[in-house]
Amino acid sequence: MVVAILVSLMAFGSSSFAGGDIGADSQKVVTYNTNGGSTIPPDFVSPGSTIYFQQIPVKKCSSFNGWFYDSALTRAYLASDPINSNLTLYAKWKVSSADAQCGAAILTLTSTIGTVSAGGTVNETIIVGSDVKLAALKAAITPSANASFEIYNADGITKATTLATGMKIILTSPTGTNKVTYTITVSSPNLALNKSAKADSTCNASETAAKAVDGIVANDSKWCSKSSNRWLQIDLGSVKQVNQFVIKHASEGGEMSSYNTKAYNIQVSTDGLKWNKVVSVTNNVSGISLDNITTVTARYIKLNVTVPTQTTNLAARIYAFEVYGPANEALNKPVTVDSTCNASQIAFKAVDGSVTNDSKWCSKSNNRWLQIDLGSAKQINQFVIKHASEGGETASYNTKAYNIQVSTDGTSWNTVVSIINNTSGITVDKITEVTARYIKLNVTTPTQTTNPAARIYEFEAYGPDFTT
Repeated sequence: MVVAILVSLMAFGSSSFAGGDIGADSQKVVTYNTNGGSTIPPDFVSPGSTIYFQQIPVKKCSSFNGWFYDSALTRAYLASDPINSNLTLYAKWKVSSADAQCGAAILTLTSTIGTVSAGGTVNETIIVGSDVKLAALKAAITPSANASFEIYNADGITKATTLATGMKIILTSPTGTNKVTYTITVSSPNLALNKSAKADSTCNASETAAKAVDGIVANDSKWCSKSSNRWLQIDLGSVKQVNQFVIKHASEGGEMSSYNTKAYNIQVSTDGLKWNKVVSVTNNVSGISLDNITTVTARYIKLNVTVPTQTTNLAARIYAFEVYGPANEALNKPVTVDSTCNASQIAFKAVDGSVTNDSKWCSKSNNRWLQIDLGSAKQINQFVIKHASEGGETASYNTKAYNIQVSTDGTSWNTVVSIINNTSGITVDKITEVTARYIKLNVTTPTQTTNPAARIYEFEAYGPDFTT
């Protein structure tokens, strides 16, 4: 019995003689590429035989998922396959979270700043406000256990020094084999925050319209209405570019989810008289609803609650109504001009985000121009100019004719907008998307009259919508 076992081991106990002992010259050699796993010695196999004692490699944070004939791992090797020629087999691996040091198979992050996508894929998103600084975002992020992260420019290689749309947050597992990328979108702040709000009615004296725009969801800070015509209207103060709405319903304030708004619509207006419906929802159940739209120009926003709850309860409960727009790339950027009318009506007043208290750039020269440096090359496809009447002056002072040029270097310019007969207080000029760092506004006819002064209360530049 013992002799038989020894003979068996001598014949077949080593991978070097798998498949039988018929002489090395006629055997086929099977080598193994473990793709980062433990080393496996070659097998010597008789033609037409199979590999009897194939070994299994190991790899940290991974589980073995079979051998393949090709490096692309498309043709699986089966244990019953006969070996008729010399070949190399390639190991396939599946990321495993069995080892606590490896981190989750798909890494995730949480952040106390911004809106983070749900996770579960290798490409995720995070949306932050334009007022958020790089250091603050870094401090707000918590990666999944044992993972690390860094914030990079859009190339995913160069470390970021500021925040801009398209930049990347890359999470990495301890071994470096597992990565997840979160693409950053920088949005404007909540345009509705603490703005003037009114409603059809309230449930009591404390649950007023203002509670829906105060930025608070604690301590029963909500607007409530029990009427049959439940609406909430917000005045943004001036015309804005708008492309997203966020509503926080009952369960966000700690109430039952059955009280979450079921159906509603949202309308927008530039004058508070003519309304355009941009959102219609009929079957919401969530505590937070996010509605993205193509960018529109609006000063007034109206929320109409048509079915207030998931039950027969008749009270609409809105803890927060938030309004967002695309990031104004020109906001607070360096700006130069040909001249000013006086010491207070300076270039910066055209990019400070305000149209009140005579916050404008004014020029009386014969060569009226304003030039903005965006800081780096951006993708631009829309300009918004707020003229004299937006600042409370007579409409006869609105700019009549102007053109807009763009440049990547501040030397070579391309004219992308040319207007010769404007009368409006606000102009919105959409163009085919261009790359630009410098933008120049040339005012050729400053008013509707013979008055020679150009008056620009605000000049805004936008890129493609992040929501569409």
